[in-house]
Amino acid sequence: MTTSDNERLLKMAAALAANPRGTIKEIAESAGISKATLHRLCGTRKALEHLLFQKSSDAVEDIICVVDKKHTDFEKGLEELIDVHLKYHEYIQLFFAYPEMAKEYNWSKYLESIDQFYLQGQKEGFFKIEFSDAFFSELFVSTVCGLIDAVDRGRVAPRGLTQSIKTFLLHGCGNPAAKYREA
Repeated sequence: MTTSDNERLLKMAAALAANPRGTIKEIAESAGISKATLHRLCGTRKALEHLLFQKSSDAVEDIICVVDKKHTDFEKGLEELIDVHLKYHEYIQLFFAYPEMAKEYNWSKYLESIDQFYLQGQKEGFFKIEFSDAFFSELFVSTVCGLIDAVDRGRVAPRGLTQSIKTFLLHGCGNPAAKYREA
């Protein structure tokens, strides 16, 4: 596929995620392409869904490859992990629009990889030990995916998003100079 075809697929993935019950015509219009172009690329809605689900699965495999690298610098690894999620955000949104797809296409392997990244970071002393790997993975996925959605809705600017997410995950949103009461 050409670069322009890949860009069209990303737009179609975003359109399908935003309107899972949309017609082929609505998806094409939302993606900014003609119905004829969509038909040339995939033919039917079922073929479109299959193609986009496969591209989403490939994107998750790419994310898993980043997560599974041997990290010696976990701060840099966290940045890479955030960046690769932002790179494939349209495909990730499909997993949330189609939860049944997530079961079929590598989602559990994806979560296990993030769990392992966090556990390895704990062993190296980078991440806190009082949080479980599942807690970190769910917090990470919820934060990244929630902010991807916020960018798409125009509530959050995409500029500096990787750094903002990393800062939030590593330092929270509390002011270190503030005095907090223990609950």
